[in-house]
Order: sequence, then C-alpha cells, then structure tokens
Amino acid sequence: MNEIIEGALLGITLSFLIGPVFFALLQTGIEHGFKAGVSYSSGVWLSDFLIIVLIYKSMAAIANVVKSSEFVLYVGIVGAIILISFGLSSLITKVAEKKPEINESAIQATQNQSVQKFRVKLFTKGFVINTINPFTIIFWLGVNTVILSKPTFTNYQAILYFGSILTTLVLTDLLKILLAKKIGVALKPIYIQRMRQVAGALLIISGIVMLYRVL
Repeated sequence: MNEIIEGALLGITLSFLIGPVFFALLQTGIEHGFKAGVSYSSGVWLSDFLIIVLIYKSMAAIANVVKSSEFVLYVGIVGAIILISFGLSSLITKVAEKKPEINESAIQATQNQSVQKFRVKLFTKGFVINTINPFTIIFWLGVNTVILSKPTFTNYQAILYFGSILTTLVLTDLLKILLAKKIGVALKPIYIQRMRQVAGALLIISGIVMLYRVL
C-alpha cells in the first residue's frame, strides 16, 4: 500500500512540472480536442513505460552510459534540435478557421489527411519529444536508483510503485486534455493562433536551454 501512495504522490508532483511535453499537450488539446490529446499523450506514456522497464532491467549498464558526458552531450544536441524544430513548426503553421466545435472532421480538414494518420503523427510526436529529452531518462534513472537502493524492495513492489506513478500521470494528463478542450471551444481562432505561437516559442526556449545545459 505504501508503494501505491508514494507512487501516486510522485505522479502528482510530476504532473505539475512544466516542460516541452506539457506545452505540446495543451496545444494539441486546445487545437484538436480530446481524442487528439489522448493520441499525443499515449506516445508520452509509452515512452515513459519503455524507459522505466529498460532502466529497471539493465540498471548497471545503463547507469554507466547515461552518466557519461558523451551521452548527455549527443542526446542533448539531438533533443534540442528536435524541440526547436517542433517549436518553429508551431510558429509558422497557421490555425484554420474553426467550426463551432472541435471534432474529427475539423481535424481532418485542417490537417488535410485522414484522422488515423493524424493520430499516429501526434502519437509519434509525443513519443519522440519525451524520449529524446535526456533529462527524462536521467529522472527515471534517479527514481530507479532510489528503488534499487532498498535491499528489501521486491519486483512486485516495484510494479506497484511504477504502476501507481504511471496511472496517476495518465489520469492527470486526461484531466489536462479535458480542460484544454473546454478552453479551445471557447477561444476564437486568433487566440488559438497566439497560444500556438506561445507554445512554439516555449518549445524553442526549452530546446535552447537543453542545448545550453549540455554544452
């Protein structure tokens, strides 16, 4: 029970952290609605899950790699370039005149492609943005280090702990998407465009900060 409570508390704390994933999530929810936001977040959730499993199963080897200056440098540079690219895309792309409600047909018309392909694109975007951030890997490495430092901590307890964290993150992300959708319906296209530009600028800033930290 303690593992579930501790995991939930850490998950709630993580949900309030503001970074590139957070800004992109709000942008997606506001512009394209709930299902699109879930598609994006699903990529982030899968990324977190795979990183946790990979680190937990091969802790010793990964710890040495992640702690190396070369890893942080190269992954940081690639991650910064990708974040800046996503940010520039948000700044350049204009928001189309929206219909009374944000729905799947509006998404299809705006993006000029099938809803399914658009969701895959959002899923991939969420997965990539979360995975290429070296600080995401370092964070989960730190959490795993704390867990494995407890000699009495079993695999079952680890499943409860990480499962509680991820469940809390999923629930809080769904809440964010719902709120973003409510905001998006009430906003005029010009304001959504401004918010897209702000989100794009923040992604660029996040990329620059990441680049500054690793160089």
